[in-house]
Amino acid sequence: MGKKVIYKEIEITNERISRLKYALLLLLIALIGTGAYILTQYSLQHVLHNAVLSSYLSIPVGAVVVGVGLILLNRYLINHGVMIPILKRRVERTVFISPGNGWSIDEELIRRHEDALRFADRDSEGYVTGLAMLSFMYLQNAIAYDDRSLYLKARDYLNRAKDAMRTVNVSDEVKILVERLEKEVEGSRSRFE
Repeated sequence: MGKKVIYKEIEITNERISRLKYALLLLLIALIGTGAYILTQYSLQHVLHNAVLSSYLSIPVGAVVVGVGLILLNRYLINHGVMIPILKRRVERTVFISPGNGWSIDEELIRRHEDALRFADRDSEGYVTGLAMLSFMYLQNAIAYDDRSLYLKARDYLNRAKDAMRTVNVSDEVKILVERLEKEVEGSRSRFE
């Protein structure tokens, strides 16, 4: 049995934004959406020469601007570790990753990490670490369930991590993590092929 990799899942770690500041940011987004609505209505009224039609056509523009603004604001705050008031604080938990131990990892946890990886900055060290951790998780589940498709996913995430390492400057710890992962995947190759 190899060394255990301890990976702490901390989804939101830093400060919490106050309700007042968050409300002011929401108000700013609403004002920008209203401005887009008014500008669109005014422009369409001159083109169509029909105030009612231009009003109806401008409503979706304002709604889209507000919707996109809310999504971008929340994504920005979450990616910068700022907890928004509508989210509950997640409990920190430790996941022991050791592919040889025979334990499985909860698939919901893996799905959450895959979802988080979609929004991660692809030019960061955290992205490479996330790919490596997902590969470890899939490898551990592949060994626990004796499932070749999970092994192939683990190998796919390993290859994506190695590709990302070529373009991203990563620390020695991440390089060691990926090298260890590669040894684990290659060591399990005969079991699944």
